[in-house]
Amino acid sequence: MLSRSNRMLHLLLAALLTSYTAPNPPLSRHDVAIGGDAHHTLVAWTQFDDDAARVHVAIPGNARELVMPIGGQLQMSPAIAFDGADYLVVWQEVDFRRTTAYAARVSGSGELLDATPIALGDYTNGLPPRATWSAGVYRVSSGTLVTGINHAGARVLVPSPAGIDSAIDLALPDDTTVFARSTPPFCSGFSMLFCQPGRNFLTFQPGGDINLFSRPVWLEAADHIVVWSDNTSLYIVRNGLSDMVASHANNATIAGSLIVYEKDERLYSIDLDTKKESVLTEAGAVSPALLDRGSGRYTLLYRTTTRPAQLRTIEIGAAVRRRTF
Repeated sequence: MLSRSNRMLHLLLAALLTSYTAPNPPLSRHDVAIGGDAHHTLVAWTQFDDDAARVHVAIPGNARELVMPIGGQLQMSPAIAFDGADYLVVWQEVDFRRTTAYAARVSGSGELLDATPIALGDYTNGLPPRATWSAGVYRVSSGTLVTGINHAGARVLVPSPAGIDSAIDLALPDDTTVFARSTPPFCSGFSMLFCQPGRNFLTFQPGGDINLFSRPVWLEAADHIVVWSDNTSLYIVRNGLSDMVASHANNATIAGSLIVYEKDERLYSIDLDTKKESVLTEAGAVSPALLDRGSGRYTLLYRTTTRPAQLRTIEIGAAVRRRTF
């Protein structure tokens, strides 16, 4: 991948600002989310409420919080998409070994638009759902399911290719869906000469396959960028070009040309244009969520591992903005 500019060399880290203090650390390491644009922001998180894990959402600066309607035992792992006016919040519910994805629309002013959440179906892998706004419709991926939701909250199932790995999938903003799939080892007859090793792929629909060195343990994406890890390195496909960063990373988030990832309970960033790696936080920071503000500006949301757990933000960009919410 070629560097286009060195603008991210001059990223400034503004103050670390506490936005919310939960009574206990949230259950999941994937339990904070942020969505919006240059002028709009919604955050979501998981917290304990009366012995149940519930998903809360709030607009920064607004003291009122929304609690998502619950149908199961536990809510967790929220994600947020923004269509320029309203938000779609998606989450997991776990109930007696069954994982279900739900969604609800939230207005730009922070009002819940769906008192009854939109059921997206059961899935088997238990990994967090993802959401994006693409081609005039929200797209939500959960397990092998990809669902389209329009402005009015009507949903339609997006067809998936056969034989995909149920562990991972993701909808991309350019209306491409990326699936991870694996083929098991196979031997024909009694001769080792006819044995084929197992293989791992990223399947782009529309598009083709990319062979992987090993099976990904997580997969994330932004516009024309896909990043995954096998717990030894970060692997990146950007505009069809592949790259690798030798780093044991967990729980990455992507926006623009910036990747923020968790390693050893610290948060690091990599600028894909300059290949510059920076340490963003001290120890005790996990679960990054990144919002692209445009013009080289980003808001990073994460939680601390202290008790009580805190949600904090870092403003990254050419202009330093101090804001408490």
